[in-house]
Amino acid sequence: MLSILNIRFMNIQKTISLIKSAGLTQSQIAKFVGCSAPNISDLANGVHGQVRPSSKVVDGLRKLLSEHGLQEILDP
Repeated sequence: MLSILNIRFMNIQKTISLIKSAGLTQSQIAKFVGCSAPNISDLANGVHGQVRPSSKVVDGLRKLLSEHGLQEILDP
């Protein structure tokens, strides 16, 4: 299981890309994790200087990875 600390240091772009590969849009991801679609877009495009994922977003991404069976890809 991924910890909050692990996902903060992993590649957020790759995380969002993997979730999108499971069929979710950035808007769906944003709604699930409780932030705006532009926020997810910024994270997906590597705009980390201005946008830091909150613990709520990190937890949501972690849950999405788990629900779609993707956590083992990032955390073998």
